[in-house]
Amino acid sequence: MSSGSSPEIRRFTCVDSALSELARAAREDTAMPDFTSVLAEHQNAGRGRSGREWLDDSGSSLLLATLIRVNDADLPWATLLAGLAVCDTLEARGLTPGLKWPNDVLLEGRKVCGILCEHIDTIAAHHRVGVGIGVNIGIIPEGAGPIAGAIPLEEGESASTVRESLLSHILAALDRRLAQTQSEWRSDYLSHLHGLGETTSVRLPGSEARTLTPIGISEDGALEAVDESGQSFILSVGDVDLPTARQGERA
Repeated sequence: MSSGSSPEIRRFTCVDSALSELARAAREDTAMPDFTSVLAEHQNAGRGRSGREWLDDSGSSLLLATLIRVNDADLPWATLLAGLAVCDTLEARGLTPGLKWPNDVLLEGRKVCGILCEHIDTIAAHHRVGVGIGVNIGIIPEGAGPIAGAIPLEEGESASTVRESLLSHILAALDRRLAQTQSEWRSDYLSHLHGLGETTSVRLPGSEARTLTPIGISEDGALEAVDESGQSFILSVGDVDLPTARQGERA
C-alpha cells in the first residue's frame, strides 16, 4: 500500500467464501490494486487446506481475503507471511501467538486463525495471490474442532470493533512484511514456530504419518525435519500435529 492510501474493502453480509469472491473479482479485473480486500460477516462455504470446511458464527469472526503480488522466489512464502502478519497484529494486542506450519496461528496451543492462499494468475512476472484469513473472535464456532480457540475480548470490546481493528492492522502488517527480506521472514517465523525441536507426527499426502522432529524452515519456506534415525526431510506440504506431549490438544 502506498503511503497514506487506503485499500478498497468490499464488504458482504454473506458470501460462499471471501477468498473465492476475491479470486473471481481479480480474474475479471487484471488491474485490481494490491490489497483490495473482501470482508464478510459470514461464509456459507468457507474452506481451508485440502478441501476442509471452515466454520464461523455470523459476526464473530474476521473473514478476510486480500490480494497481493509476489515474485517467483517469494511465492512459497505467501501463506507463511500472512501468518507472521497475524502474529504481529495479535502481539500488538498484548498476546503471545505461535505458528503451526504452514498455515495456523495458535494462542496457548489452540488454533485461533487459519490461512489459505490461492494463486490467481501471473502478470508481468509477478504472481497475484489471494490471501484468505479467518480469525475467531471471542467465541469458538460450534463444530470447529477440539483445539479450536478464539482471541479474547477485552472489557468493553465487541467482536465488530475488534474485527475492524484486526482488519486494518493485518493489512498494514502484511504490507510491511512483504517489504522485508527472506532472511528476516525466516528468522521471525522460526521464533514463532510451535513445536520446534519437539517430536510430532507429520502426515504426508499419499503416505502414512511419520514421526519427525521439526528443526527449521528452509529458504523457500519448507519445513525441515529429521526422523529418529537422523534422516533429513524437506517438506513443502504436509499436516503437522502438535508435539507428542500435547496430543490431547491435537489439531
